Amino acid sequence: MVGSIGLKHFTEGRVGSTAATLVARAHCPVAMIRGHGGATSSKPGWVVVEVDESVESSVLQLGVEEAQLRGAPLRAITAWRSRFTDIHDVRAASEGNRQVRAHLDRSLACWRRRYPDLDLRSVAVHGSAVNYLAKHAADIQLVVVGCGDRSDVGDLLGPTGSAALHDTDCSLLICDQRQRL
Repeated sequence: MVGSIGLKHFTEGRVGSTAATLVARAHCPVAMIRGHGGATSSKPGWVVVEVDESVESSVLQLGVEEAQLRGAPLRAITAWRSRFTDIHDVRAASEGNRQVRAHLDRSLACWRRRYPDLDLRSVAVHGSAVNYLAKHAADIQLVVVGCGDRSDVGDLLGPTGSAALHDTDCSLLICDQRQRL
């Protein structure tokens, strides 16, 4: 477990060098704890896990375990990007979200059967997962992501993620997808 900002690096939107290096080189999950000491809600915040096509991954398993430990709902999120459509075409983005979410729902069916008491919902977002996190930051207590996707981890640890999760107590759990828990 490591804090997100070092003592000498207290700059808005910046992760300390120790935390960044640890995340990049660790062979086990790394938790970056954020906290501002604000009032906590009586309702547990969501655990959000970013998944790709391989929903049988250790990242999703870790997200399930964390949600169960916390008695929290789990949101499995997949971010996708348009290949051939204009990013401003709302209908194309909506249809893409529907198709990606339907695929994700089929993939998560085994997890729902395995954990029937877990509030597990699928979320498909067009573009970056960070946009979803920014929109729902107040409802999220933990984000679980695999370190294999360097761009998403970089977004979460850099200024973009810091801005999205600004003034929240949302922590990050980054795990090595190759590691079996």
